[in-house]
Amino acid sequence: VGAAQGWVEATYRAVPVSPASGAGLTRADSTDPRISVHIVNGVCQASPPDVMRGEETQVSGLLLQAPEFQGIVAMPGTHSKWVHLVDGDIFHFASFMTGELFALLSKQSVLRHSVDADGFDEAAFADAFDDALAHPQRISARLFGLRAAHLLERHDPVRAASQLSGYLVGLEFGGAKPYWLGQQIALVAEARHAARYRIALDRIGASYDVYDPDTCVRDGLIAAHQALADMETLQ
Repeated sequence: VGAAQGWVEATYRAVPVSPASGAGLTRADSTDPRISVHIVNGVCQASPPDVMRGEETQVSGLLLQAPEFQGIVAMPGTHSKWVHLVDGDIFHFASFMTGELFALLSKQSVLRHSVDADGFDEAAFADAFDDALAHPQRISARLFGLRAAHLLERHDPVRAASQLSGYLVGLEFGGAKPYWLGQQIALVAEARHAARYRIALDRIGASYDVYDPDTCVRDGLIAAHQALADMETLQ
């Protein structure tokens, strides 16, 4: 609702920034005078250029559950985020199009004939993850190999989908290495994503805790509402 094509465009706040506060809200017009609507603003950084909209609210909710947390917040999804928190502020972050790439490749590329994402092969995912992390330059060829293996050897489509996921998550972890290397990680992910990212985090020997994204976003919205109420009381 806060995007340029949404209800009203909410601005971005530049890092370093507190993930949610009463000052970081945009008022949205309503036809009902009994209703006051505010949208939490997104977060941006200039170098390298990046934006988030929604994840900052999850980070705010996470900090309510773990107020002393210092480290990296990993949020897998359509556009996965790796967020560096310092003293409760979003200091820096990176976005990866992992989920969107999986959707495009599995539904709109030639691989759509060879993958079935309804199941999961943990071993195939883990092997593909290791391959992508160690040899990212090979992954474009590995992807077409999924199609060739199906044509020539009738490889299991569930296995192929798990390999595709492993390759893409491996590429993400390779790019995010400056974030996770030697850091404490908070993994904010629903069950399916959490299962895959736990495998990946275990394979790199990371220290992490898992948090429910729905709880985090709810708590973050409640905190933003309370911050707004406090500001209005002071006024």
